Amino acid sequence: MEYKIYRMNKKDALEFFSWHYEEPYTFYNAKAENFNRDLDEILNENNGIFYFSVFNENNELFGIFEYEFETDGEMKIGLGLAPEYTGQRLGYEFITRCLSFGRKLFNYHGSIILDVYEENERAIHVYEKMGFIRYDRVLRANGEDDNIKYPFICMRKSGENDS
Repeated sequence: MEYKIYRMNKKDALEFFSWHYEEPYTFYNAKAENFNRDLDEILNENNGIFYFSVFNENNELFGIFEYEFETDGEMKIGLGLAPEYTGQRLGYEFITRCLSFGRKLFNYHGSIILDVYEENERAIHVYEKMGFIRYDRVLRANGEDDNIKYPFICMRKSGENDS
């Protein structure tokens, strides 16, 4: 599949916020009360978090890539496919493109980390197939209520072999 990747703008962010996932993935649905905060984070070019819109060959917003660097210099990624493209065995190629795009853009050769919602077994399976190793489990809020914590699996991929 051909991808076109651009720095995320307001129009793409609002479309991304409209994505609606079914159970058990509703956790990933954007919360209306957080739109302004989330939009500010996405559009802020000085916060060290870089969001990208990924378009398919039909020029549809197909996915998102997110990159940031931890205090120890490790690259942390976040990514997502539009709901209508999940469960179609596209994840491996999509993640490979996310890794290679980020490595090239930032001239980065080190390990890559990510956090994935513990109930997202499809994603965890693909990450493990790609060589990501589980190294921790943490509880995090998802922006709705800071008192409600959700379990995340922390994973790491060493080196530069991304396929």
